[in-house]
Amino acid sequence: MSNNIQDFSKFKSFPLELQGMIFKEAIPQRKSPVIDFSFAIIKNPMQFVLDISTEIPPAPHLLPLLKACEVSRKEVYRQLKRIKISEPPNGYGSAAKTDDGVPIRYFWKACKPLGHTYIDVIRDTLMLNLPDLLRLYRYGGRIDLSKITRIALTAFSTDYEDTIHEPLRYLRILDLIGHICPDLKVFQMITMLAVKDYSRDTDSRIDYRILDVESELWHTDFWNEWEVVKSEHGNRIRNVLDGAKRMSRGYYQYMSLLKELRRTKDLKFWKRLRYTAALNCKFDDDRNWRSSGKRAPEPRLYILALDAWLPAYEDGTVLDKYKGLATDL
Repeated sequence: MSNNIQDFSKFKSFPLELQGMIFKEAIPQRKSPVIDFSFAIIKNPMQFVLDISTEIPPAPHLLPLLKACEVSRKEVYRQLKRIKISEPPNGYGSAAKTDDGVPIRYFWKACKPLGHTYIDVIRDTLMLNLPDLLRLYRYGGRIDLSKITRIALTAFSTDYEDTIHEPLRYLRILDLIGHICPDLKVFQMITMLAVKDYSRDTDSRIDYRILDVESELWHTDFWNEWEVVKSEHGNRIRNVLDGAKRMSRGYYQYMSLLKELRRTKDLKFWKRLRYTAALNCKFDDDRNWRSSGKRAPEPRLYILALDAWLPAYEDGTVLDKYKGLATDL
């Protein structure tokens, strides 16, 4: 195929519908199906100012189509959804009151354009950090999450108020998600239990994956760098998995509360989607396997909360150790 743009001079004479079909096929997929929509709400309690720090991965793979022409740009907008943070139109928000009942206003700091990205609403999972999502809405901000079908939530603390015990926080979380994600089909709560502390990594080059915590997942399935984990590490992994599985209790308690309060519409919404406790992972496709002297690539997933590995297929899904067993038997 020629790389000379002059060879495609007749492209503009094609019907717009045909041009759109061609551009649709040209839209590349993101390597990772998980988009870490990372931002932090930073409060200055002395000046009553709010700022947003963003580490949202850009979409450089889409730039050629976004810049090519109006038809290609419209096709990107048609096939993918633009996700961005919006500040309140009045420039301030209130989340508390004085002893006299006067709202305490925090003003949003005028800063650089807020981060945004594009998402395939069917394929991709949007990963959000729950404390900052709650804080964004508490102070009047928002994100348009309509049409989003897959969401995963982390719970990294980014402000002192995140450490304050709040009995109804989980209920507020689910109420908010039910309100802002009308098309949600898959809802994953990533456990913050861990065998050792780990920090939030916002490197846009990371190929994140989300692993559901299922009953078939055993602590003996995991490896350290070279062998199956043993003794104390294995016991800690088992404790984390057991704790993650217990996360579903809060979800079902919420369902019972909706039923008790006769919130039929909300109950119907939550019954139709799939909820799971989950683990955050980094995918290593072992692309340098030849230089390592291996006979074949050995892709794997690093589970951050467990500080351990699971073997994987080349598409990043967990290797099924039972696959083909029935045929062999």
